[in-house]
Amino acid sequence: MLQFENVCIQYGKTVVLSDLYAHIEKEKLTVLIGKNGSGKSSLLGCLIGQTNHTGRILLQNKPLDAIKPRERAKMLSFLPQTMPESALTVRQLTALGRTPYSGLGGRLQDGDRKIIEHSIARCDLLHLADKPLNKLSGGERKRAFLAMLLAQDTPFLVLDEPTAHLDTLQTAHFYATLQTLVHEEKKTVLFAAHDLNSAFSAADNVLCLHHKQAVFSGSKQKFIESDLPKTVFGLHAQTVTDTDGKTRTFFYSPI
Repeated sequence: MLQFENVCIQYGKTVVLSDLYAHIEKEKLTVLIGKNGSGKSSLLGCLIGQTNHTGRILLQNKPLDAIKPRERAKMLSFLPQTMPESALTVRQLTALGRTPYSGLGGRLQDGDRKIIEHSIARCDLLHLADKPLNKLSGGERKRAFLAMLLAQDTPFLVLDEPTAHLDTLQTAHFYATLQTLVHEEKKTVLFAAHDLNSAFSAADNVLCLHHKQAVFSGSKQKFIESDLPKTVFGLHAQTVTDTDGKTRTFFYSPI
């Protein structure tokens, strides 16, 4: 569904990523990991034209740069790492998700309004629907932007460190929403994360960046079984089984 072929990113004389190849599997939750400065945000920025690059990126077998912006916005939605404060209300922000279908400033139809209200409800924000974003907490604001992505209703969602600055419970709820999108609604999600423990509890697949390249692209289990947790992050991985029968993997430092 999403392929990176020989992607290179360079700022001036500084090479961030070189000869990157990766395939993001359809209808899976893929976590993008790597040490700070490994190029995670730069790679995601390529998907929205924020980062200049060479090589090819294919979205649903079409070259990304050949897809018109409005059509691309119906295929892929993006949640940045930093979200601006604004006087827009939660409902007004969520309504922006319908722009690819109604046009900027276009008139919303009854179907659009139903999608907007449903998206707000799914993010548990109905009680804050008329509150400005600049009056919300950081966690509430992230949920508001997620509601906008839900209203955009794209088959592919990209999120850059979506749980940064969220507490443990908020993080769990956020990832649970992403899992529902993938496993019940057949969406494809790619998200960058720095906290391996919480991210791996949610993810199906892993894309790992290291030394300016993609050193792994595949299933979570195969990544755990490899030497990469230690060689890339200096961490050990341990898998345990809960009393409910679910297996969970924890990453820890031997020091």
